[in-house]
Amino acid sequence: MNKELTPREIEQISAYLDGEISQKEKARLEARLRVEPDLRRGLHELGETRSMLRSLPRKRAPRNFTLTP
Repeated sequence: MNKELTPREIEQISAYLDGEISQKEKARLEARLRVEPDLRRGLHELGETRSMLRSLPRKRAPRNFTLTP
């Protein structure tokens, strides 16, 4: 069964990948990852997406987009 992840689950996975969750939240998420294949799939997909985006060359904006008063 391929269950759609909730926005909260995606947010948790993103914070997990960024190392921005508490040890308690990390342990809870890792326990779920061991038993929930859909959550593992989401972790893998988000990790792959991050890797692809980070591999793109960085580009500078052609000009300053801030507004002056």
